[in-house]
Amino acid sequence: MNKIYLLFVLLCLSCNVRKSLLKTWQGQTKQSLILAEGPPSWKAPDENGGEIYIYEANTKREESRTTDGKTSTRWVLYRSKKMYFINPSNQIYNVLFKIEPLE
Repeated sequence: MNKIYLLFVLLCLSCNVRKSLLKTWQGQTKQSLILAEGPPSWKAPDENGGEIYIYEANTKREESRTTDGKTSTRWVLYRSKKMYFINPSNQIYNVLFKIEPLE
């Protein structure tokens, strides 16, 4: 049950982050992205003749759980991916954001 709740929260957060990233970056240039974020973790071609710049980062978060009146704490590792879709004119036209727990 806790995993389902956590995935729901992560999904909601990623939707809000995606909207914010898209609003901030849509129409900006590839050069401004590189100046702000640095070089991507890796690149891939997209189906429109452009590129996808992918930025990955691992983060560790402490989670607490209470069962039968006892609280336990553990560290959970997450991978976040920001994917910027860049058209052949070097302008960003889409942004995706994902958070995945690593277990």
